[in-house]
Amino acid sequence: MLISLVSILRSFTTNRDIGGLVNRQMEVSAFDLIVLRSDCPKDSALVEMSPFAWNELFHKLTTRPAEYNSNEIKIDTIVESFRILEKVLSIPEDYVLTVTDMILRGHNALEVSDYSMCLTMAWSAIERLLNKLWDGYLDSNRERMINGAQLTFINAKRRRRLKSRDYSASVKSEILSLVDILPFTLFEKLTTARTARNDWLHGLRLVERADAMAACSTAVAMLKLAHDVELGWLYAIHSIRGPA
Repeated sequence: MLISLVSILRSFTTNRDIGGLVNRQMEVSAFDLIVLRSDCPKDSALVEMSPFAWNELFHKLTTRPAEYNSNEIKIDTIVESFRILEKVLSIPEDYVLTVTDMILRGHNALEVSDYSMCLTMAWSAIERLLNKLWDGYLDSNRERMINGAQLTFINAKRRRRLKSRDYSASVKSEILSLVDILPFTLFEKLTTARTARNDWLHGLRLVERADAMAACSTAVAMLKLAHDVELGWLYAIHSIRGPA
């Protein structure tokens, strides 16, 4: 099996659906499904499935489109991967490579329905990129023309304060939105991702697939905004709607 069906479907209760799993086209056997059904919690929607529904699920999970071939990688894909790598490595800040890796790891977590991991990775990347935009804003305002004289507007002491914990991600994003550095639509998506992350981290609220996908698309958009690195093709992989 490509992934453990049991570990994933245990979390699917009566208010969830298995569409996302079907779309992943996993390699499973009939035995896997038998083990899965016997291992399901009593409140799982899978327990209520009829034999016909189980047969249909098995068919969908084991049938791949005719054009699908997991062993085939197109030349264009390889060329594009090297183009992105070259772009990332050309950026002076070393952290960009790490952030790009975090975004991809987040998408990998999304593929196996590990939504909390996906959200955590995506938000970590978002926050680091937000700090990049914040640093740029502070740098651009280091000096200002005041009463006809070019004066230091943000000195070292003030900069330390502006980079302290007093200025949270929420405050930074609000300010960057107000000065039109952070587009409003992206600001809203960032706020949604931050709220979902806080709900998960502080309240252990279940992370929904929609939350994870939204955080991923926001991270991709933030990377594009901060460093002009384009990972928009990830939207197509998971049918994610990118920020407007």
